[in-house]
Amino acid sequence: MTYLKCSHCGYLNPLTGQYQTFCQNCNKKLENNFSDWHKLHPDKSFEDFKAIFGQTEEMVLPQKHSHRKSRFFKKDANGKTKVLWGALIGFAIMMFFMTFVWNQGSKIFESFLFDKTSKILLSNPWQTVTPGNTGLTFSTPLKLNEFNQELPSQVRRRFEFVKSYSTDKSQPLQIAVTIMKLKPPLKARLQEGANGAVGEMMNQPDVSQFTYNDSQTAISDIPAILQSGSYLWQNTDKIHFRNLVITRERTAWQITILYKADDPSGEEVADSIIHSISIQ
Repeated sequence: MTYLKCSHCGYLNPLTGQYQTFCQNCNKKLENNFSDWHKLHPDKSFEDFKAIFGQTEEMVLPQKHSHRKSRFFKKDANGKTKVLWGALIGFAIMMFFMTFVWNQGSKIFESFLFDKTSKILLSNPWQTVTPGNTGLTFSTPLKLNEFNQELPSQVRRRFEFVKSYSTDKSQPLQIAVTIMKLKPPLKARLQEGANGAVGEMMNQPDVSQFTYNDSQTAISDIPAILQSGSYLWQNTDKIHFRNLVITRERTAWQITILYKADDPSGEEVADSIIHSISIQ
């Protein structure tokens, strides 16, 4: 069974069909319903919708070790274990947000919510950075710092490495970079990774009115997906984001930028960073 979480009351509605529009518990309209989503994404199927917004039984069970494990792996028709690559990358990305961005109640997080990006950043010299030494290069007005990402063992052992970088938490514009390389024979599949990342994002506590669109693009002739959207934080603060996912063979690069909805300088900085990205 797959479930659809109500952003109003948190109830997990069994996802039974394409025309399911209202929560069975509070009777309010489900903000993420297939009918409205399909109008914005006519090329996507109901299965795509379930992959992004749906939560499986394993995901909603109490978070015991065995249940967490089944979130990332499942058996195929032949009984062989299949790695859910989208869930792996989505979970790894979300570890950043849980640790560094969604710090509920912290003074640092409040500065992100209430400050705006200074226009000075647009005119000051930008630096070119190559985080992780994996070929990723881009320009940024803010310093990036590496941090250690704590991942469950069943996730960590599937990667050769996971490297994460972020700006200082006090900045009104947040940049996060995560670089992952899977162990063979796994390969980084682009659409699964993008779906997993945005799916984890919208299912976080205190996130509602989550909307986005994705566009196929290429970075240095390497396939990529750019996701642009917004969400409401704790029903009060609207946050915009840019989320770029790039994959090549066993490596995936993820660059995420957050800024307030009423921050035009933040939007300009975010777009400039995205446009400067290249892979060597």
